[in-house]
Amino acid sequence: MSWDVFAFVAPKDLRRMEELPTGYQMPAMGSRDELIGTIRQLAPQVDESDPEWLVVQGPDYLVEVSLGSELSVDSFMFFVRGDAPSGVRVESGAVRLMLAIADSVGATLFDTSRGTFLTAS
Repeated sequence: MSWDVFAFVAPKDLRRMEELPTGYQMPAMGSRDELIGTIRQLAPQVDESDPEWLVVQGPDYLVEVSLGSELSVDSFMFFVRGDAPSGVRVESGAVRLMLAIADSVGATLFDTSRGTFLTAS
């Protein structure tokens, strides 16, 4: 099973994507190199041979991170293989990794498969 999670800096108190202001400009989370460094600290096994498309292999999951080609990153995508959206569990390795990365860069996670925000609670 695969699912996709969007990472971005959300306006304070955003509860639903429908509430995102029209024309909202996402602030940068940092440079692509800074994000790669953060991911490397949290997942030393990361394959960063393509700096636009990182791959983290865990014991029961594969997380691909699409950082894009811009040097400054204002959003990115996680493509997860192994954890099904209907069974999202905070204790799963993929979810823990995504939450840790998001926390480190000040990002909010939106699970595009379920249409909900992904949080530790």
